[in-house]
Amino acid sequence: MDVVSHTRKLGRRRLSDGTEVVLRPVEASDADGLRRLFHRLSPSTVYLRFFQPVSEVSESRLQYLADVDHVRREAIAAVHDGEIVGVARYDRLRDDDGRAEMAVVVEDAWQGRGVGRILLETLAADAHHHGVGAFTATVLGENRRMLRLTKAVAPQAVLQRDGAEVDIEIPLDRA
Repeated sequence: MDVVSHTRKLGRRRLSDGTEVVLRPVEASDADGLRRLFHRLSPSTVYLRFFQPVSEVSESRLQYLADVDHVRREAIAAVHDGEIVGVARYDRLRDDDGRAEMAVVVEDAWQGRGVGRILLETLAADAHHHGVGAFTATVLGENRRMLRLTKAVAPQAVLQRDGAEVDIEIPLDRA
């Protein structure tokens, strides 16, 4: 089974408050939806995701984020009422195909409702199904939500502080 068909079967998921979101793969046509999502993010959320203040995202960056191949690079969107409210993605490491760098971003109004957890669990299952053995990530130490999310989804994750950043390693065989 290929990545796209495996991911498409995920369909609708109910959040802790009863709201439904649709999980689906990000496609090249999602660049505008990703732009709208970016503009709904608070400056704090942007900073925590990109490690610096960013006021605008370039067209080339949007196309890169939207145009995933669903093999080496995967991205899953949570959609509500036609708008992307969160995205989880991974990019396989160039020097180690069995490991991938992952990232999650959720629109501020949707944070704390289970979107990030559903996205990360779904992404981890998809990655493991397709031969990725571990996720890696680097987050700012002040990004407490992402650190709590990591431990909630993967209690076996290894978190190692390196100055202001925390390096995360999530073995996917037990995630």
